[in-house]
Amino acid sequence: MLNEKQINLSNILTEENDYSNSPFLKVKERDLSLPIITAEAERLGCTFKFHEKSIYEIINGDLRVPFLSNSPSSSCVHSYCARIKNIAKKMLTENGVPVPEGNVFKDIKSALAYFKNFNGKVAIKPNNASMARGVTTGICTEEEFISGWEFAAKYSKEIIVEKSIDGYDLRVWVIGGKAVTAFVRIPANVIGDGISSIRHLIEKKNERRKLNPNLIHDPINRFDLIDRKGLTLDYVPEHNERVWLTSVATVGGEIVNFIDHVDKATLEIAERAAATFPGIIQAGVDMIVDTEKENARAVVLEVNSNPDISSPTFPGYGAQINTPKALLEYVLKHPSAATGNKKASYNPAPQYSYTISDNASLRELGNSIKFIKQAALRKGIKTEDVDDNVFIAKNKKQSHLFLGCMPESTSLVSRIICNDKSFLSSFLKYKKIPYFSKNDVGEKLKIYRLVLIDGAVVSVLQSIHEGYKLNTELGVNHRWQEVTREIHCKFTEIASHVISELFHPYLSGVTIIAEDISASPKDQEWAIRDVTYKPFLAWHHHPDIGIGRDVAGALLDSLFESEDQTITIQKSIHIQLGKEVSFKDLAEKIQKSAARFGISGWAKNIQNETLEMLLEGAPRALDDFLTTCQDLMGANYGDIIRIEEYSKIQHSSFVVVS
Repeated sequence: MLNEKQINLSNILTEENDYSNSPFLKVKERDLSLPIITAEAERLGCTFKFHEKSIYEIINGDLRVPFLSNSPSSSCVHSYCARIKNIAKKMLTENGVPVPEGNVFKDIKSALAYFKNFNGKVAIKPNNASMARGVTTGICTEEEFISGWEFAAKYSKEIIVEKSIDGYDLRVWVIGGKAVTAFVRIPANVIGDGISSIRHLIEKKNERRKLNPNLIHDPINRFDLIDRKGLTLDYVPEHNERVWLTSVATVGGEIVNFIDHVDKATLEIAERAAATFPGIIQAGVDMIVDTEKENARAVVLEVNSNPDISSPTFPGYGAQINTPKALLEYVLKHPSAATGNKKASYNPAPQYSYTISDNASLRELGNSIKFIKQAALRKGIKTEDVDDNVFIAKNKKQSHLFLGCMPESTSLVSRIICNDKSFLSSFLKYKKIPYFSKNDVGEKLKIYRLVLIDGAVVSVLQSIHEGYKLNTELGVNHRWQEVTREIHCKFTEIASHVISELFHPYLSGVTIIAEDISASPKDQEWAIRDVTYKPFLAWHHHPDIGIGRDVAGALLDSLFESEDQTITIQKSIHIQLGKEVSFKDLAEKIQKSAARFGISGWAKNIQNETLEMLLEGAPRALDDFLTTCQDLMGANYGDIIRIEEYSKIQHSSFVVVS
């Protein structure tokens, strides 16, 4: 925390800012972001449209900038990674950003053992929480540790235990990669007058906080430091005695504009931290700065993707910074931060013919991540796991971050609208796009599922199941036929328009109810039934009727430059099987593994106990496939008689010849 030992508070807290005449004191909502940003937008000649769930658009001519509460809509993937603290720390460290030493735990026993072997004070915080919820710092004793763990466990199943660094709490505001302001947050405190109790001093201070638009809904109501010092709210501090009430500054604290006191090196660390998550346009970088050593040392605690913009706008002390103006000027000058209309296009994905034998195998491959990683293997693109749901795909020139099948450009606004079907319905109706709200489809209408990549239609399926009803698990009980080549150009335009209006999720799915998607929409009844930012790739790769489309491969082709593709090679392999292994037992497992790794070719039993395979694929995919085959055979893996390498001869699938 900021205290007298580090900074002379008397030189900073000389005069409290007066906002008693501010029109924003009349705002009843707790969230000030909408009124202060839209007021600035109007001054800049823009208009705005408010939707639901704190989502609104700033409109400047043909340019639409989607906002979520305080910020332009950030990348869903980067926001997730910034919010999950152990992922954020890993990514920050890899980008050369200093972070506190620590670890993540799921049980208190192992965490407590870690603490007992730790040399110094620790902080405990939930792995998935914000606004200092569940955070306790400066823990020295086992009793304090247990209390802090129980507090954090209310907010997350995974708990971070890390070194508690003495220093002052600093937030640097980074917009478009550049630090524009910085402020310190002073933890809740009161100064004694020798007469009043702590309780009475808090009541007086809370009344003053009601005159600041940023603090009016944030009274002082946390007192963990009082308990740890053995005091009570009835304690009467001496004259000019400052009593710190809480160990964190984000709850009930005070804001001080501090940009003039921050050294260049600290600001550069903040900018590098924000650059770790480039999909976050406006970032609040929280830091601890230790000034007691010879040189100030700063470490990054977290990066907030939706920082409270009213804090630097209405500091308790120091000059006001017009942060909304700086933010709007940036997004209006940088079209990549906003969403415009894109021309509709049609680009069918290549055929996907890595066959599997049954629906159970389809469910095993149903996780879209597996299809993308398989496509990466085929194309010589490396993948690295960040956690169970996040991975990086990269080659020598580019890298892209994924959350599930979502590429990093998928926005939070798109996700929120698509997740809430009631919101989606009202949003599409506002955009004058027909929406199908019935559950019964009837005999006249059919269901079509489209996948789009960067606004282009790449795959289309038609449901051929009879007697069904629409439900939230649309597709689970349906049989699908591949009809990509049959779609009418006007339906392509409709799907692209819908995706554009929903702020252009890079990979998306659109469900259309229509009489016949091969005919003009003008001549029939049609409507949009659903839009998703994470389409189920398995149905498009493995339809019930027809050859599937390689949507995952098309996605990577769209993201990565084509000249970086790795040429596949072909190998002929003869294996002498062990006595305990039969070809019949291996056949299905081999075919599933070939589908998993994107291997083309064939396998057959050429004579007793001898397996021959002709394989084609990327070198690393072939190596991984052979390793898997060896694991399937276990200790009875036979001797490889010979391996011969051939020039590329394109196979369309992998088959097993009995």
